[in-house]
Amino acid sequence: MALDVDDVGALALLHALADRGECRILAVGVCETARAYDGRWAPPMADAVNTYYGRPEIPVGVYRGPHQEMREQGRYAEKTVKAGFPHRLRSGADAPEAYGLYRKVLAGRPDKSVVMVSVGFLTNLEALLRSGPDEASPLDGVELVRRKVKAWSCMGGRFPSSGEQGEFNLATYPEATAYVLGHWPTPVTFSGVELGAKVKTGARLIRERDPAKSPVARAYLEYTGGKDRESWDQTAALYAVRGLGTYFSEGGRGRNRFELLVTAPVARKPQFSRNTWGADPGGDQTYLVEAMPPAELAKAIEELMMQPPAAAGSGRR
Repeated sequence: MALDVDDVGALALLHALADRGECRILAVGVCETARAYDGRWAPPMADAVNTYYGRPEIPVGVYRGPHQEMREQGRYAEKTVKAGFPHRLRSGADAPEAYGLYRKVLAGRPDKSVVMVSVGFLTNLEALLRSGPDEASPLDGVELVRRKVKAWSCMGGRFPSSGEQGEFNLATYPEATAYVLGHWPTPVTFSGVELGAKVKTGARLIRERDPAKSPVARAYLEYTGGKDRESWDQTAALYAVRGLGTYFSEGGRGRNRFELLVTAPVARKPQFSRNTWGADPGGDQTYLVEAMPPAELAKAIEELMMQPPAAAGSGRR
């Protein structure tokens, strides 16, 4: 929940599916550090969306590690939060550390019952995997994930290869990505940037849902000015709940190989990286490819994004 507005679209989609009884949202984690601009405003943005859908009790956590400077800032979040939509979190400083929140939530769930969805940097997942036993669980992070998590749906990478420029979600904090992909203990499905780039949503949402009453429509209006936007994150969220369905097919079994590249003699932050797919019929990872025309998938996704909240009393103060 930072930088690009498709984060908001993905959370709205999950709430719509929760209203249909297809899933339960246990927690939301912001993958940008609380010391950065987006890490300050993304938690109250997520809180506003949760509240709009009648679920203000959903906990929102935030990353508290090092910050990678970026040229882009997701100013839609600050503008939407300040527009008067109800929320409790004032900033990322008020949110708990995400990995600790994940540990607490996972420890309280039945074994193999949780599907993790990541639509940004893998900073929080790295912190979770590196974590040790605590008051929430005697298990370390890897074993806690192995026991409680059924699968992970990740929006990240380009398939079959990103090339040396990398893909934004995986390449911005490459050391975190390398650690997570090297230690994650459950099946993983990747939704690559090439999939969501063809699926455009948002313009109809803005036209048909009043941005003065919906924080989802307001966020899209602030970010796009009324235009469509790519739906990278929504594809991973949709798959996490509904699976392949008629929307997707698998690109094959194997493993997503992530490499940090040497860029001497000039030091560069973040370091260049790339992901490359390695085919293996016995592998526990796969990536999504489209199984329907992008316009049809966009319609299905946007209709979920536009679905009114089931809870009464949602909306702006």
